[in-house]
Amino acid sequence: MPKILFLDDDELRIKTFRSHYPSADIARTASGCIERLERILDAGEELDELYLDHDLDGGPGVDAAVVGTGMDVVRWMAVHSVPVNRLIVHSLNRNRAREMGFALKKAGYRRINMYSWLKIKADLEGPSWPH
Repeated sequence: MPKILFLDDDELRIKTFRSHYPSADIARTASGCIERLERILDAGEELDELYLDHDLDGGPGVDAAVVGTGMDVVRWMAVHSVPVNRLIVHSLNRNRAREMGFALKKAGYRRINMYSWLKIKADLEGPSWPH
């Protein structure tokens, strides 16, 4: 069973994601995500997939300087080198998502995908979802 961690605070997105990946671990806050990543590191495990949202608990368009965003997770990951096979940044905030992607690449992470939530939903829902 793949080890998947999904960071998002939107209940509809969580419900949709969980319907396709019922065994995925869900984090609703940056600190909750970091706690789960710490446990993975402590156990000597690796993640198959990590989905990161930027704007948490504040609606769309949150600035990168705000504490408690997906960027906090990225900064933590840059210091701790979490073993992850595939990273997916799925924020609707394109500018902050791009910053997250650049920071992850700079920290040495590879296999980073940048998707809007609509693209992920389309992939999950299949051809019936309007693109």
